[in-house]
Amino acid sequence: MSSKEATRRRSHRGRTRLLLAVAIGFVLWWLNQTIAQWSDRTWVFTSAVAFIFLLILLAAWALSAAGPPLYRFVRSVARSTWAGASADPEVRAFAESHPRLSAWLVRRTTLSAWSGIYLTLSTVAVVYFLFNFVSIARRASATSILTAYDNQISALLRAFRTPNLTRILWFFTVLGDPRVAFSVTAIVVLLLLLWGRRLDALLVTAAVAGGALLGEVAKLVFHKSRPDAALALIKSPSSFSLPSGHALYALLFWGAVGYLLVRTATTTFRKVAVFVACATVVVMTGLSRIYLGVHWPSDVLASWMLALAWLSACVGAYLMWQRYGTSIDGRPVGTPTVRWGATTGAVLLVAVAVIVGASADPILKKVVASPPTVVWKTSVDPSRLPQPTPEQAQTLPHVSQKLDGTPQAPIGLIFVGSERDLVDEFTKAGWSVADKPSPRSLLRALVTAYSDQPYPTAPVTPSFLNGRVEDIAFEKPEGPVTVRRRHHSRWWKTDFTFQGRPVWVATASFDESLGVASTIPILTHHISPNIDAEQRYIAQDLKTEGATISSRVRVSPPAAGTNAGGDQWFTQGLATVLVGAR
Repeated sequence: MSSKEATRRRSHRGRTRLLLAVAIGFVLWWLNQTIAQWSDRTWVFTSAVAFIFLLILLAAWALSAAGPPLYRFVRSVARSTWAGASADPEVRAFAESHPRLSAWLVRRTTLSAWSGIYLTLSTVAVVYFLFNFVSIARRASATSILTAYDNQISALLRAFRTPNLTRILWFFTVLGDPRVAFSVTAIVVLLLLLWGRRLDALLVTAAVAGGALLGEVAKLVFHKSRPDAALALIKSPSSFSLPSGHALYALLFWGAVGYLLVRTATTTFRKVAVFVACATVVVMTGLSRIYLGVHWPSDVLASWMLALAWLSACVGAYLMWQRYGTSIDGRPVGTPTVRWGATTGAVLLVAVAVIVGASADPILKKVVASPPTVVWKTSVDPSRLPQPTPEQAQTLPHVSQKLDGTPQAPIGLIFVGSERDLVDEFTKAGWSVADKPSPRSLLRALVTAYSDQPYPTAPVTPSFLNGRVEDIAFEKPEGPVTVRRRHHSRWWKTDFTFQGRPVWVATASFDESLGVASTIPILTHHISPNIDAEQRYIAQDLKTEGATISSRVRVSPPAAGTNAGGDQWFTQGLATVLVGAR
């Protein structure tokens, strides 16, 4: 095969990969948005992380064909530009008129000595990241716009709190714990020594140990207080808030290890995969500290800047020693089989220990435990039925939220009774319990919607109340038994009881047509804007089958807004209180 034909084929392969990556990326984006519509916040969070991870891998896969020739092209252009600039008469004239400055610039960019380009780039990186750290730390310690973002981002992550997401992020926060971080660092250093890679072991040791010392000094210098302990899921540590030790250790350790792994990877795709995996652990560890409420976002960002500054210094020294110094690497211990066996066993042991230890942590069990029930202190009438005042009604969860935690419609129904009572009342009135969203139920809903076929238990798009997806949803078709027009209501069991019976709250709306959502291009229902009419319809349906309408109570002022699909709604802010038949 001629060189021209080979070049043509490589070019065609690169274009094909790029087009496929774009197409697959679009499909992944659409699937991620669909999951966001049909899943609870735990799956939304994890699917978003997975989507970003896969998107970067797709980019690496697409560039793996076009990357090498592109690199060669850029390198050739850079060399030609440098050679042309060196031969330019004006450049030569400047060098002759400023010999000392020119000589200094040459010394700073030469490859012939450790004080050349390696030291220059390392110094620039250290100064840049250290400047950003000091800038963030100073602004975060005073009243500034950064403080406002701290509160907003912290509030957004609090809105995503669910037991499952807490379990996931707890694993990362345990992984960044100083005790775990130092233990894992020691194991990695021993493994590197086993392989005879003493310089690599020195890099990891210096990065983690030196960075930890810098972190402790920074805490004493800036002495920034932690977020309000009342908003935290766990007990706030007694140390200062800035920098975050977990975020600092995570970036130092995974940055050093990731750098060594990237250097040994043989393909562009593998290098990017290693980088993305290490970056994911670092980012998730930092997010876990904000999510748990023990650090501000600015703490985590400042920690990353400090870690990058120190890591830049360590990597720069490592490269200079490797290129200009005397090798300190030793002879590997044992046979390759022994070394690989020890490495694999150590990695599996650490992974199992961290996962099992994090899952069995008593702090985690306490955090995700169900809250105790609370007696709903409300007024009653002579028949012992609840007659809450607006203030008493607002002690219940009373405003639903969209996926991002922003307020949506207020509750319109309050029910006193067990889950069995609630299901019986709706079933007798001709309603069905909606299926939980799953690939099978979603596919069935899509097919029956297009074909206008009956599916009386089709899933409904989840909604949220205090970060929780609804516990149960009911629906009832309007006219023909299809999913195109239906009444539906979402119910949450609260932590309150009245006379020993659980208290439930709900929102309701009427699906009047099928269409494409205005916020996300997927098939969804468009609701009737008058949600009060749907709440009255449901209350009368349940009253007919034996439930008692106890009262109507105001839970919010008259309001209007949009739901997750972009449809408008309005309400007078009143809720109907119902008591199930005993």
